[in-house]
Amino acid sequence: MLAFLFSNIGYSINANKIVNLFNQTVNHHKTNLEKVYITIDDYPFNNKQVIELGIFLQRNLKEDLAGAYVHGSAGTNELVAYSDLDALVIIKDEVFKDANRIREVALKLKEAENYMYQLDPLQHHGWFVLSESDLIQYDNSYLPAELLPFSKSILLNGIKNIELLVNKENKTDSTFEDVCKSVGRKIAKLNCPSTLYELKNLLSEFMLLPSLYVQARDGKSVFKKFSFDIARADFEKQDWEIMNEVSAIRKNWNQKQVSRVSERIAARLSQIKIIANLFRAQTPELLKKQINSDFLLRMNLLATSMRTKIDHRN
Repeated sequence: MLAFLFSNIGYSINANKIVNLFNQTVNHHKTNLEKVYITIDDYPFNNKQVIELGIFLQRNLKEDLAGAYVHGSAGTNELVAYSDLDALVIIKDEVFKDANRIREVALKLKEAENYMYQLDPLQHHGWFVLSESDLIQYDNSYLPAELLPFSKSILLNGIKNIELLVNKENKTDSTFEDVCKSVGRKIAKLNCPSTLYELKNLLSEFMLLPSLYVQARDGKSVFKKFSFDIARADFEKQDWEIMNEVSAIRKNWNQKQVSRVSERIAARLSQIKIIANLFRAQTPELLKKQINSDFLLRMNLLATSMRTKIDHRN
């Protein structure tokens, strides 16, 4: 409730902790690093929210950011009604020397999330955040380097040619296992989620599994849209069909039934789920009938099968 009434309180409490943790991390040099060179182009498309997001960052954070990028479907100009906005910022190391400065940067980045919610009122994540030092001890399990070439820069004078030192010790299969467990927990009762926010969260995690499966299987990631065909080859047609059905729901998603105002209020109240859900758009009956216990059981069976194949490889 305090966070709802005083939205800045968490930033004030944690700013000093972040500065201290950053100083500990940046001085801990990793071994077994591999050089990766990536070139990122400027954003050439005409999506209103993405353009306005770049303008906001340029006006408010140009001295604090080394770069800002959109990735995923926004980076390849393949946004559809279902799409959320995936965006990455690289914060300059100097920002982490001053607790007040990192607090103000965090608050501005939080304000900038309004552009994400304009595109997708059901947005279930905020920014991907890196520091400059993260580039020289890069954790490939956080945001795989293989995905960055599909990004587009939205900050004038932001870094376009990136040299990463990728930490090969990071375990990419742990992320896959975590998402498998999360999907399993969400559908354990075999009931369709009551709100569109919860439903989209479940479906999005499920459609992320092919990319994470390939990453865990091969030790490197592929762009999400390519991962479906690559992963499909490892499974029987009837087992994979549920992934096609979920993808069809994404393709036919109706965003018009969602109130941006109500969902923003719910987002502010997210720590009090029972109250937040009063403001969220309810799942239409037609979708509830489609996403029945059999549908959810088949989702769980495919996720379990994926996990079993990775466990056997290990």
